[in-house]
Amino acid sequence: MIKNDWRSDILCKIESDTPLVFGLDISSSTIGWGLISITNPLNLVCYGIVKPLDAKHNEMERLDGVFNYIFNLTKELSPSIISIEDVFLFMKGNSTARTITILMAFNRISALASYQVNNNINFYSVHQIRKIIKNAYNIDKVIEKEDIPDLIINNLSDKADSLIIQNPF
Repeated sequence: MIKNDWRSDILCKIESDTPLVFGLDISSSTIGWGLISITNPLNLVCYGIVKPLDAKHNEMERLDGVFNYIFNLTKELSPSIISIEDVFLFMKGNSTARTITILMAFNRISALASYQVNNNINFYSVHQIRKIIKNAYNIDKVIEKEDIPDLIINNLSDKADSLIIQNPF
């Protein structure tokens, strides 16, 4: 079970003939998602976040809720391509085996849910995403994680950093 009904936060206007990219930025506490149409320029179709059940619930309930949410959302949006931020295996100060294991479980259950609808899935590392951002926006400086939301707001008028990984298209 997810805190929000998965349909309640979707307000999308989808043109059936436009290829769509569905981006996911996954953690165990928040999942950001976005849908863009592959047009020139890129067009934001819709985006949202969901808060999975917290650690007070058992892991199977949490994973089941995420799977169902992502599966239903992917099915509803019918994307052509799915882009997912891959798990970063070392997070300075946060790299306990438990943290990485939980993050990997949420990441892969979300990928599996999307794969059940469309097997055209691409994973991007944090390094690849930052390089894509630098190239897309002609940025010379090192991009920190904290800078990404502002770049997206300024360039895509969006608050979901899951959208940035769709820029290679």
